[in-house]
Amino acid sequence: MLGKTLHRLRVLAACLGLRDGWRVAYHHWWRRDLHKHHPFLFQELVVLLHLADQGAHIHRQGGYCLINTQLNGQAFSIRLRKHTSDFFIFAQIWIRQDYAAFIRQVCQTQSPAPQYIIDAGANIGLAALYFTAYFPQAHIIALEPESANFAQLQWHCRHNPSVHIQALQAALWHQDTHLYLDQSFRDGSHSAFAVTTVPTTALTPTQAFSPKTLWAQHQWPRIDIFKIDIEGAEKELIKASDDFSDCLAHTQWLAIEVHEERISLAEVRAYLEARQFQIAHSGEYLIAQKNT
Repeated sequence: MLGKTLHRLRVLAACLGLRDGWRVAYHHWWRRDLHKHHPFLFQELVVLLHLADQGAHIHRQGGYCLINTQLNGQAFSIRLRKHTSDFFIFAQIWIRQDYAAFIRQVCQTQSPAPQYIIDAGANIGLAALYFTAYFPQAHIIALEPESANFAQLQWHCRHNPSVHIQALQAALWHQDTHLYLDQSFRDGSHSAFAVTTVPTTALTPTQAFSPKTLWAQHQWPRIDIFKIDIEGAEKELIKASDDFSDCLAHTQWLAIEVHEERISLAEVRAYLEARQFQIAHSGEYLIAQKNT
């Protein structure tokens, strides 16, 4: 027990720094209110303690935590930005493993293993890396429109050379166009950038592709897994796009986070069931499997 405690303290000392260390000591261990006053730091603490217990190698480099860890027997290098939602997303995907039930179901029912995956709304690439841990031969197209998130996504591609991830700075939309980033969606954090056709304070519009364009450009025979987490733009795909419906005809599995500020879960379920998908849930995601 003493050895575990000392290891935890060494990890926290290496990663938090003096200011954050004092905040943790005062608000977490003394006041017990760190989660209220510093939610990002609280989530960082939770992740660091978990990784320390798992034997991951962690150190700080400037404003980042660099993590060398393993999943499903494969080694990964991960970089998380301090004081951002990166730690929440890491906890969701790599600690809580919100995709675990979905991955198990795919492994049990699909043969051969998935080879063609689209990750729309890839953020910093943590879901794409998670998929790679279980489907190491899969080719993944990862779309992320926001520049800082996209830089993180590129870092993960460069520092995990065995993965087959093509990173595109682009959004998924019902047609090929250019869109603007909208930071007013939800809390405006790095995990909640939406896109809009209306010019915003964003100086440069971002490229947007339709599902059919993405699929046609890569000449894939099918889409094995289509993961969609696009902060409400799923409404545009469903309401305004025969293109998306055509693409789903060649899709085996769909994992979609439904943002009910924009479209109801019932509408999405009805849309997918009308296209011969069976519906289930895994974490925050609606999971749809094509009826065979």
